[in-house]
Amino acid sequence: GGTFAAPGHHAYLIAGVMKLGLGPVEAARGLSAVFGLIAMLGALVVGRELWGRVGAVAALALVGLSRWPVTVSRVGMFNVVTPACLLLGLGLTLWGVRQDRLTLKMSGGMALGFGVGFHSSMWPGLLGVVALLFFATFSNRSILRSLWVPLVGVVVVAEPIAGVAVRDFDLYTERQTEVSLFSSGSENILGDLGANSRAVLGMFTVEGDRNGRHNIPGEPVLDPVAGGLLVLGLVLAARRIASPVAIGLLLWGFIALVPGAITIPSEAPNALRVIASMPVVYLLAAGALVTALRALPKPAVPIGLCLLVITLAGWTNSPRM
Repeated sequence: GGTFAAPGHHAYLIAGVMKLGLGPVEAARGLSAVFGLIAMLGALVVGRELWGRVGAVAALALVGLSRWPVTVSRVGMFNVVTPACLLLGLGLTLWGVRQDRLTLKMSGGMALGFGVGFHSSMWPGLLGVVALLFFATFSNRSILRSLWVPLVGVVVVAEPIAGVAVRDFDLYTERQTEVSLFSSGSENILGDLGANSRAVLGMFTVEGDRNGRHNIPGEPVLDPVAGGLLVLGLVLAARRIASPVAIGLLLWGFIALVPGAITIPSEAPNALRVIASMPVVYLLAAGALVTALRALPKPAVPIGLCLLVITLAGWTNSPRM
């Protein structure tokens, strides 16, 4: 077992990196940076599969330069693995379906399964990816015929951890039980649930997690650029509610935010417990940006992307970061 009875895979990787001669801090942060790059690669592939080249660049820029992923990467904790595995796994799966390549689809499933060995937030993320892929089958039947391949990949890689969870459920969920609203002895469960939900939703653009291990204390997890694009993305998704991708993304976001809503009130909002929502946030933002850029004359699109990169880089490297 690892910290808080969680899997110890992150600690094992740090120990392996330290064999190269690095100290514990350098090893943890270096490993975190590697997973940050993996998340960028995954965002690039997912963006391309959903919206083409413009979507690829938009998703890459947002995940690579925005406040939340950069903050998580700098902290050097195991939560950085969840968005990396979700984006890479989804990207490889979508790519494999389009190319009808067994190895890509299997690799996508294995990437998703790999994330299970690091933090429990991967489970709602997995459910979210399944929801997105399920609804995507309504517009692309080949996804339905291919889903068994990544599913096998998930099972093969996640089975050791899933087996422990089944055999000793109390041990595996010990930390989740400790911080659960339903185990807190609250006399007003519904009131606390509503307050937690408002805190989680406000975390993105109003007041963020106060724990310095999860976020810049008190600051919204999103910078103004990503926050504005997220709001626009939510509006567009609501208007396109008949779109399978829009439904899938919204459902994924809802599932990923549930752990934050049912946490103990003193720890809400908690950016760590809703880390599986990060890919959804930036995919919705990227979709909004793509929609806005497509409304411009074609020669203006590269200029718009360059302005995005410059603006995000400016916010990320500001003194508050």
